[in-house]
Amino acid sequence: MELTAFLRRLRSAPGRAPEGGRSRTRSRRQGVGALLRSARRRPSSRRRRRDRRRAPEEQLLPVGSEFTVTASRALLDENGAIYPVFLPGRSTVIEWNPIFELSKGGRFRTTSAFLNDSWRLGDRWSFNLGLRWDASDSRDQSGVKVSGGHAWSPRLAAAFDPRGDGAWTFDAGFARYVASVNFSIGDLGTSAGRPARFVYTYEGPAVNGPGSGLVSTGEALSTLFGWFFANGGTSRPLRQAPVIPGLNRRAGGDLVPPRSDETTLGVTRRIGNLGSVRLAGVRRVFTDQYVERVDTSTGKVTDPASGQVYDLRLIENSDRVKRTYGALLLQVDLRIRPDLRVAASYTLSETRGNFDGDDASDLGGRHRKTI
Repeated sequence: MELTAFLRRLRSAPGRAPEGGRSRTRSRRQGVGALLRSARRRPSSRRRRRDRRRAPEEQLLPVGSEFTVTASRALLDENGAIYPVFLPGRSTVIEWNPIFELSKGGRFRTTSAFLNDSWRLGDRWSFNLGLRWDASDSRDQSGVKVSGGHAWSPRLAAAFDPRGDGAWTFDAGFARYVASVNFSIGDLGTSAGRPARFVYTYEGPAVNGPGSGLVSTGEALSTLFGWFFANGGTSRPLRQAPVIPGLNRRAGGDLVPPRSDETTLGVTRRIGNLGSVRLAGVRRVFTDQYVERVDTSTGKVTDPASGQVYDLRLIENSDRVKRTYGALLLQVDLRIRPDLRVAASYTLSETRGNFDGDDASDLGGRHRKTI
């Protein structure tokens, strides 16, 4: 409530910079309210990009916050009240995440077909053969096609019983698994419905710092944003290169789904009528992982609204990202008595690679090659 009231006061008051600062009344970039109004007028995309930084600063205020503030630290009193600490320098960060273009709706579609058959050759050999076909038709939220290929995934398995009595069985198999194109990856290169990222360093007066009285969160934010907007606002120098989807971050139109190739070798021993014990080894190799690449070959782009030149980042597939999985599996299945069955399994596994890949939307652990 305090911050909302402050923003309203700031919108109606003339701009005035604190001592040592400079007042600017125009922003380089457009707020959500101005964006919605311009979308209803449906100007060309070039016009929208040229005008997005020309809206007065006040247009950002009445439509809600697009900002995230990372404080230097926070203080907690005996009543549980939290007091953010904003200090000038590199420790307090202001991040702006505007959306410059409305979404047209994305579509990520995979069409698949699968054929499978099992064969037996005498009493000693058995085979399982399969083939899967996947076709991708993926478009981001601006309607641009980012993937349109297809992939074949074979599945082959064979089992051999040396005596034909089931006492010992040796098996081997190969299978390829192809995922669908990840929406959160394929959609990274569009400005439609996806926020940009601009990061600024706070250089204003210390708030809740050493030797100063404590003020509430609302008052602290009022001081921070009062300094920010009076000293250039979103036109201030950036802390780091921005991420502007569709401008300096793009996804190619030839993305393919990541895949993994799995090889298995196993042996099964039947223990009379009690059950069986199986020992198997598994190895998986992951390829065509997603990366974000920026180097001298990707080139540079110029923002027509500000004239700034940025390195171009490309979302693509790459085998520079390495990931393998190996495991040894032990499975026991025994029927001790007619009314008692015991089953247990143990897996000893190891994963190696140059990125974690724990998140389905992870860009190869943000693997980037920079020259």
